[in-house]
Parts: sequence; structure tokens; C-alpha cells
Amino acid sequence: MIEKAFEKARKTQDEYVWTLAKQNRHILERAKKENRMVILLAGRPYHTDPLIQHKIADCIADMGIDVITENISLLDGDKVYDEINGITQWAYPNRILKAARFVADSDENIHFVELTSFGCGPDAFITDEVG
Repeated sequence: MIEKAFEKARKTQDEYVWTLAKQNRHILERAKKENRMVILLAGRPYHTDPLIQHKIADCIADMGIDVITENISLLDGDKVYDEINGITQWAYPNRILKAARFVADSDENIHFVELTSFGCGPDAFITDEVG
């Protein structure tokens, strides 16, 4: 019974994440048609919490800039991990690095902004690798 519930929860989570990725792609496509700037706002999951992130995404959107998240890069392959000068053992750095590569490889008007709260652990090398 636990296995069945866990599998259902995992499937629901995967569907949710893919829905986010597709929604981000839709925002990017609309911005391209309307010649609008886009910022890929990357960060730890709690940086998207409205009580923690100080409404940074809202402030950017209020300037007429579309905001997307690193979820958009889920639709791309994992080739970026072959090019990283580090160990890809943490989910958070992997998402950030993949999103940075997505922006770097894009022909769209996308700019990468990473919110970070720390300068130690994985965050220390993410900044170097992304920059």
C-alpha cells in the first residue's frame, strides 16, 4: 500500500514539474513574439516563496519583463553535465547549472539572475561555474 501511494505521489510530482516547464516555455514563446525581455530567475525553492523572496519576481514583472524559472531547462537534455567542472551530485546545483546553460545557448532575449543566500558549500562553486 505504501509503495502504491508513493508511486502515485511521485507521478503527480513529475506531472507538476513538467507542467511548470511547459508553462515557462509558453511564457518564453509569447515574449519572443512580443519582443519582450525575459529574466530566468533561478534559486533555491524557498526563494520562490512570497514571504521569503521579497517579491523580487513581482518587481521584475512590474517593469514589463517576463519572469521564468529554471524549470524551463527540464525540457532540454542532460548534455550540460558533461561540461561541468565539478561533481554533479546535488539536485540544486544541477538545476542552476542546467538553467544557466539554457540561457547561454538561447537565441532569445533571456537574462540569467540567480538568487542566493549563501557563499559556502555548493553555492560557492555554482557562482564560479555559472559566471
